Amino acid sequence: ATGTPAAAIESTTLRGFAGTFVDSVRLNGNSPWILPLGIFHRKRHRFGTQYCPICLRLDAAPYYRRSWRLAFIAECPDHQCVLHDRCPTCGAAIVFQRIELGTRWLRRVDANTSCAVCGFDLRQTPANYYPWVDGKVCVAYRSLALFHWFALNTTASKVTASQQDLFSIFHTMANILLSRRVNLRGLGGNLGAKFPGIENARKTELSELELLCPLDRLAIFEVALYLLMEWPSNLKKTLWSVGVTYRALMYARENDAVWTEALQLSRQPANS
Repeated sequence: ATGTPAAAIESTTLRGFAGTFVDSVRLNGNSPWILPLGIFHRKRHRFGTQYCPICLRLDAAPYYRRSWRLAFIAECPDHQCVLHDRCPTCGAAIVFQRIELGTRWLRRVDANTSCAVCGFDLRQTPANYYPWVDGKVCVAYRSLALFHWFALNTTASKVTASQQDLFSIFHTMANILLSRRVNLRGLGGNLGAKFPGIENARKTELSELELLCPLDRLAIFEVALYLLMEWPSNLKKTLWSVGVTYRALMYARENDAVWTEALQLSRQPANS
């Protein structure tokens, strides 16, 4: 035994995020904002482990950050490049735990930077950068990524809510942009023109935010944060102006009490 307190050990796991931007982290099943691994028969069928090639390249002893398992961390907070969630050569999920299978005697300190399938050195992955359209949204997102344990005061500032409530609103707005229950076809000449990445992100057959690749998540986040900023004026002049009704947004997340309260607030007069 090392003598390390159990609480200290737990703080290094995903359960350590409980009580911050989420109330709890499920041990079995999926949790909001946590990227699923899709483990079945000891194989991973989802792309739930992300990495920054620059971080791995600069590490004296490369390691995977706990925050890379979070869906809202799609861009490296240190280097501002888009994170990767698969091998760029063979497209396999990142499973560094299986690299040493059958070759344990060859284990090196940097062995976990290799693809477990094709052996490609992930540190050599090209660094790509997201083309942010709105500077204010970019600053809001990077503030969220760096300081996600604080309240998201940059968005929906008129909504009096806890940190968990604000992250819930952000998560709901992002999922609504993916939802087929809300007709967003009118965005072509509106948000689609301002944020062209949203069209590609919505073309995916995936309907859950946590299943999207980092690039598509960033496209969704950029629009979601834009709609939440200066609440609710951006919402009204974009979604509502193309025929997305209050009722449609309300029923898109029927059991979300925080979202319902935020929408009800958006209907109040500006001077109330």
